[in-house]
Amino acid sequence: MDDDDWQIVPGRGMGPLELDLDRESILERLTTAEVEYEAPDDEPTTLDMEDGDLALTLSADEPHRLLQILVSDDRALVNGKPVIDRPLIDLIDEWGVSTDDTLWRHDPSHNDDLRGDVEAPREPVSDRQLLINGTLWIRSYGIGLELFRGNVEQLFVRMPEHVPSHGSGSLTERQRELLSHNDLSKALEPPKPPGAKLLGAMQTLLTMTCVVTIAAIAWQGAQFQQRWNNALKVEGTVVAVNPPPPVFWPDELTVEYADETGKTHQVVWKPADVYVTNAVGQKVDVHYLPEAPDKPLGPTRVHDAAFLVYVPYGIATMAVYLVLLVLLNVGAMIASKFVSAQTDAGN
Repeated sequence: MDDDDWQIVPGRGMGPLELDLDRESILERLTTAEVEYEAPDDEPTTLDMEDGDLALTLSADEPHRLLQILVSDDRALVNGKPVIDRPLIDLIDEWGVSTDDTLWRHDPSHNDDLRGDVEAPREPVSDRQLLINGTLWIRSYGIGLELFRGNVEQLFVRMPEHVPSHGSGSLTERQRELLSHNDLSKALEPPKPPGAKLLGAMQTLLTMTCVVTIAAIAWQGAQFQQRWNNALKVEGTVVAVNPPPPVFWPDELTVEYADETGKTHQVVWKPADVYVTNAVGQKVDVHYLPEAPDKPLGPTRVHDAAFLVYVPYGIATMAVYLVLLVLLNVGAMIASKFVSAQTDAGN
């Protein structure tokens, strides 16, 4: 399409696309203008242009007159100026639109009757919803400006008499203030639920408690491991294996050793505690703390002493933290719904 073909004339159409013109005449005009299009005979109510983001909707009854032009191409012009991707507030001020000449619709599925005979909304629509993805109709222009977060994403072009007859009210001063906000994205953020600050404080306290607990466990583990790194070491002897030979790898080994006072002790270990020791009479290092000579560790366990003892505490702490966090958020959701229900009942 040529540049002139993107000029929108409110109430009339756009370029060769004239509203209320029959389908055959529109096809002739598009052919003359050398505009490529898709017009299947089995779908006489729609036309799609090959050039640009443009779609036409025609009436179901013959001769299938043009009811709506849907444009999302940034080449579209109104009053000689672009429309797509521009802030709604700029267009309203630029066109000098009065409040009484506007009508909000919030129908993302675009299920409006194109002849304007639509039902009034059954539920109220918030300013935030309208400014995020509502459509503001300019009645006298026959133009609907569909928004995405305050900017025009696409527009509908109809005859003024086909503008929806019911909607969610006119443009308000409060909406104009929001649209004029320097940081519109921040202004359109959803309102925080009741108790959000308290919930945030409790989440922060819970997280800090978890971090401090984990840090304390890590510190205790480091101290514990240091003690085992400096533990007393003596030589022990395997005095029994279970099961006995001819089984090559026993399930248990009984190791006998004497502490620094000369007192004899025995301990039953798994093969994993002593590397490859597997027979009676073999020697193995035994490590123990001075205050507990009867609770030794084998050579493979002494370097993992803190890991074996304190990691389970860390895992348990994280598990408790996550469970409490979930319970806290579930409780906050229930409380928020209860408060909302009470508020609605009071209103």
